[in-house]
Amino acid sequence: MANVTRGQAATMLTALGWRTNTSARLTQAIRDFQGIWNLGKALKVDGIVGPATSEALRLSYARHKAGKADISAHFRAREFQCKCFGRYSGCRRIWTPRKVVQLAERIRKARGPWSPVSASRCSGHNAAVGGASRSQHLTALALDVPSSLRLSISQARALGATGVGYGSRTKRVLHVDFGPSRSWVYGNS
Repeated sequence: MANVTRGQAATMLTALGWRTNTSARLTQAIRDFQGIWNLGKALKVDGIVGPATSEALRLSYARHKAGKADISAHFRAREFQCKCFGRYSGCRRIWTPRKVVQLAERIRKARGPWSPVSASRCSGHNAAVGGASRSQHLTALALDVPSSLRLSISQARALGATGVGYGSRTKRVLHVDFGPSRSWVYGNS
């Protein structure tokens, strides 16, 4: 099967949630797609739509059109996008690494279906929500999880999180990341 053209890639990536309205944004979106994709073998992150990336795009796009998870077995790419939804001009929308999606899948296996409250955050959105200046969300290495998951600190660590934020009263995990090994009270729940 022929490689997907850049025009076809733009159509598919736009449907999946990326901003592709300039050549530079399309190339970055291809790299970001390659970096997050978790429906098979990891893709080379090079911004080129070669055979492996073409097949991955076709699969993700087909799953998206069918209403299925499109970036991993149980998650859609849009679940990891910055919640500014492209409001800030410098926002890449989705730049979450594959290992974060894999952590999300491990949490799902342990605790059941869920959707990230927050994942990637551009600097504009991070400032708007009062995020830490060195937040792991800025590098897309963090996930905020709903307290309804009842994820414990020990479970989060066992699943691979190095940074764990939890509610002061409930001790339920509200944030996991791949930053420095630490735990802290996060929020007042």
